[in-house]
Amino acid sequence: MTDLRGWRFCPRCATPVEPAGHVARCPACGYEAYANPSPALCALLLDERGRVLLGRRARDPDAGKWDILGGFAEEDEDGEEILRREMREEIGCEIEILDYVGAWADRYGPDGNATLNFYWTARIASGTPTPADDVAALEWFALDRLPPPGDFAFRINADVLGHLARKVAAPGRPRGMFEVQLVALDLDALVAFYRDALRLPVTVDDRARGRVHFGLGRGQLICVLAHGEDAAPGWPGLPPPLLVSGDPRGPTPEPHGPVHFALEVEPDRLLAEGERLRAAGHDVRGPFRWPDGWFSTYVRDPEGNVVELIGHG
Repeated sequence: MTDLRGWRFCPRCATPVEPAGHVARCPACGYEAYANPSPALCALLLDERGRVLLGRRARDPDAGKWDILGGFAEEDEDGEEILRREMREEIGCEIEILDYVGAWADRYGPDGNATLNFYWTARIASGTPTPADDVAALEWFALDRLPPPGDFAFRINADVLGHLARKVAAPGRPRGMFEVQLVALDLDALVAFYRDALRLPVTVDDRARGRVHFGLGRGQLICVLAHGEDAAPGWPGLPPPLLVSGDPRGPTPEPHGPVHFALEVEPDRLLAEGERLRAAGHDVRGPFRWPDGWFSTYVRDPEGNVVELIGHG
């Protein structure tokens, strides 16, 4: 960070200089300095109810006002390292970083240096949030019941949280195809076709349980055997699912359709999308929580295909 306000002398040779706009040039030695903002990384910490955790500032600027948690970068720190360190210092928790939200320019108080603030959604992975460092208090806020703009520290906090609220409230659009599943009577022949003819990379080869996975961009193609002793009832070729669920009907509607595929959605929209589909009269199962942090909701299309909506976190 370089703040040129108040510069009168060259830091290299002590010749008087007069900054012009965003640059200061020394007429004697040619040294140049440019005004640059301080980078800050901030976490929009969300809980399972979609609430955001805000901290009340303990120190100026804007002491006593609500602030998004985060802080300034130190030398030689990578981005995620900065964010995790700040959360340990301010609330004593380890976090899981989810999605990048955006960057906003501001100043650290009315007369402070320029800042460029980067925001990610995140969730608490371990620990109980406890105010520390420059945080006097913590409180969870629903995104439709945030403090009034005048109660926020800094100019951009209300803008950032408003952007987050609009993003969460917007109709969920799938990010892209996450998974396609094909059920086969001859698994070896199907695998040979995708592996040898189409030259897709094999990522999981579990013939013992009747399944082979192929890499397909960000997602995957899964070939499963139609029958097998490990197959779950009504879910051809797949082993009994390792999941935590309160839905006794099982992960897919009966009867299972000819194709199962998954669409990735924003994690904070998964629950709302399931409830929206259920309210519209569709047969929705879930949500289910998988051991690796993914959540799934299932719905059957008019042709009997099973569509999985999946999100991480």
